[in-house]
Parts: sequence; structure tokens; C-alpha cells
Amino acid sequence: MFRIACRIVILAASNALAIYICTRIFPGVKFIGDWKSLAYLSLILAAINYFIKPVVGLILKPFIWLTLGILSIVINIIILKVAMYFMPGLTISTTLTLILVTFIISAINSFVVLAFGKS
Repeated sequence: MFRIACRIVILAASNALAIYICTRIFPGVKFIGDWKSLAYLSLILAAINYFIKPVVGLILKPFIWLTLGILSIVINIIILKVAMYFMPGLTISTTLTLILVTFIISAINSFVVLAFGKS
């Protein structure tokens, strides 16, 4: 249980960093709130990525293979949209910006997983 909590906290910190970086890079990404709101949003995103994304990925694995991984990008976009629904302080203006933000969050999370290990 402690490992799961540590992993979610580490993923939440990387999500907070990624969201902060995206608000600085892209003019279409706005976050209204304080650091507590950012922590709440990143915890939501980390929990969705830790608990729900593996189940969805397992169910859709054949389709992910058929689309050569493009469906996993769509899954990440949907996960970000769901997190934005629960935290209305984050707004992303265009679809292209949403795709780019998804790539940046995924890249930072991948780096963190490589740095801290999968388990």
C-alpha cells in the first residue's frame, strides 16, 4: 500500500511539473488557481493514470496494436479531458494544443518512470 501511495505522489509531482511547464510554453493553456489546486489536479491525473489507464489499455490492447499505438495517444487525450472536467481551473484552448500538452505530460511521466522504476 505504501508503494502505491509513493508512486501516486511521484506521478502527481511529475504531472504538476508538466502542467506548470505547459502553462509557460503554450499561450492556449491556462491554469487558474493556487498550488493546492494544481496539486489536486495532478493527483486526479496520477490516480486516473495509475488505476484506470492500465485497465483501459488492457481492454483496448488489440486496437492499440492495430493502430500502431495511435490509440494510446487518444486514450491519453481522453484522460486529460476527464481530469479537466474534474478541475475546471485548467483550460486548453485548441485541439492541437491539447495534443501537444498530452505529449509533454506523457514524455515527463515516461522520464519519471524510467528514473524511479516501474514498481
